Amino acid sequence: MRRDAGLEAAVMKSPPLSFSVDSEYVINGIQMVVHSFDERTGQVRLRNPLSDAKVDFSASELALMRMNGRLSVAADTQVKHTPTRQPTLRRLSRDQSLCVARRAAYARASVHLYPVGPLSARLRTAIEEVAARINDSRPPSSHSVYRWVRRLVLSNYDTGVFLQDAGAIRQRKPRIELKAQELLRQQIEDLLGRTKHATLNGVMNEALAHVAKELGYHTFISKEGDEHPVEEFLARLPQQPAKPTSKGFSRVV
Repeated sequence: MRRDAGLEAAVMKSPPLSFSVDSEYVINGIQMVVHSFDERTGQVRLRNPLSDAKVDFSASELALMRMNGRLSVAADTQVKHTPTRQPTLRRLSRDQSLCVARRAAYARASVHLYPVGPLSARLRTAIEEVAARINDSRPPSSHSVYRWVRRLVLSNYDTGVFLQDAGAIRQRKPRIELKAQELLRQQIEDLLGRTKHATLNGVMNEALAHVAKELGYHTFISKEGDEHPVEEFLARLPQQPAKPTSKGFSRVV
C-alpha cells in the first residue's frame, strides 16, 4: 500500500500532459503523436507519423512513463543538429551524392526500429531488404546503420545531417611537419641509445631543442609548455663524454 501511495503521489507531481490531437511525444526515442483521446475511459491512442502504426496507453501509464524518463515532450527534446539552411555553394561529387542517398535509404527504412541496438535481428533484416531494393552488393554493417539512424533521430529526422557528413573534410593537416617528425624520431632514438636508463620523458626537451636548431629556429617550446632559447638551453646541458668514431678519433657529442 505504501508503495502504491508513493507512486501515485509521484505521478500527481509530474507536469500535466496534453492529450489534444497531434500533441507530440517521444517514447523510448520514437516520435509519437496523439491520434485520439477517450475522455470517458482515459485511453490515449498514439500514432507513429512515419509508419502510421498505432498503440494504446492509459493516461496513467503515460504519466508513469514520463516519471521514469521513458516519455518526454517532443518540444523539450534537445535537437543535436539544426540546419542553417544557408547554401555552401559547394557541389557534391558523384560519389558523395551516392553516399548521401545510400545512407538516407538505410536510415529511413530502419528508423521505425529505433531504439533497437545494432545486434537486433530486425535491424539486420531491414538492412538486407534495403540492399536488395537498391542493388547494394556490399551492404553496411548493423553498427553503421544504427549510427546513421541515431544521427537521423537526433537531428529531428532531418536528412540534412547526411549532406553535412558528406561535405566534411576528413584530411586534417598534420600539426607537425613530416620532416620535423622524422628529425624528432631520430633525436629521440639517439638520446635513448646514448645514455643508460634514459627515458622518453627525460630526453624529450633535449630532442626538441636539437630539432629546433636543425630547422633554424632560435627558440622552442618545451614539453612543459615553456619557451626557451635553443642555444642557451643546449649550452646548459651537461656535456656528453667523447665518443669514438669510425675514423679512429674522438669527438664530443
